[in-house]
Amino acid sequence: MDSAVHVDISDLNGEGDAPSIPMSLRKCKRTIIAPYSCLLSFIGWRPWFYESLSRRLCFWRYFNYLYPAFVLTLIVSNYVFQVLNCQGKFNIHKDVEPSPPAPTPHEVNMKGNCTWGMITFSCHAKYVMDAIGSVYRPMGSGYCEHIVPTYIVPSFVHFLAFAYGFYHFRLVECEQLFSLMERVFLQSSSTRGLQSALIRNSRLFFFAALFWLFFQVGLEILYNFTFQQSRLEFLGTIYKYVFLGIKFAGMILVQGVNMAVAINYCVQCETLILYIKGICLKLHEKSMEIKSAMHFPLFSRKF
Repeated sequence: MDSAVHVDISDLNGEGDAPSIPMSLRKCKRTIIAPYSCLLSFIGWRPWFYESLSRRLCFWRYFNYLYPAFVLTLIVSNYVFQVLNCQGKFNIHKDVEPSPPAPTPHEVNMKGNCTWGMITFSCHAKYVMDAIGSVYRPMGSGYCEHIVPTYIVPSFVHFLAFAYGFYHFRLVECEQLFSLMERVFLQSSSTRGLQSALIRNSRLFFFAALFWLFFQVGLEILYNFTFQQSRLEFLGTIYKYVFLGIKFAGMILVQGVNMAVAINYCVQCETLILYIKGICLKLHEKSMEIKSAMHFPLFSRKF
């Protein structure tokens, strides 16, 4: 044959070289949007099963009304418990006491007369006595210092971030980031390497945020095992651990809000970079005119 015919073959999952638009959008939702949407639902910024909520039971509708209040209660409880427990307080002059020195044994010399049968003679004995170890007690924690800059101000800023995200994603139902992801994903399907780079980088940001969450959970567990939480002793043993469980759940949600803010910023920046890079590649390939290319930077200003 003198001429070769190029045929694009796509499998049923849309994993071919040039997938159709519905299959490409489905792949974008499955690989990029779904993990981020699950995170937003976990922290109460988006309803659970948002896309298929109309086809589900009424239980999920009522659950989506109550779940944000439950999340907000746990987050505010975490703010309060941080102040009550004075978490993160570290004053090396007051809170840290060096370990007591190891007790050293001391010798006792005894002199006197010894009797053996009918014979009495002077004798000398030396005994090595073990020193009684002193009981080590850490210094008292005292009152919590610098409450406003250490706890109230960061908690207030964090609450503003939660409220803004709740308003942006839940009340206004703004889908600009998701529409930007879909648009860039469709545009990068015709450019080799951009689509895989978008998937790889978005997953990298998400996994990095998960590692961040795991390290924060480990730090919280280590803190609770290291310090005995003496400020909650007045509650009793059972209520103490109940409140620690509430505080732990609130900490996970607090860090989830931090994850959502960080991922939102990183993914939006990376998506805009790939969007502009795709336009530049098309201009270099001369597959797009400069007049039509000038409209795309104006479109990116919306985000």
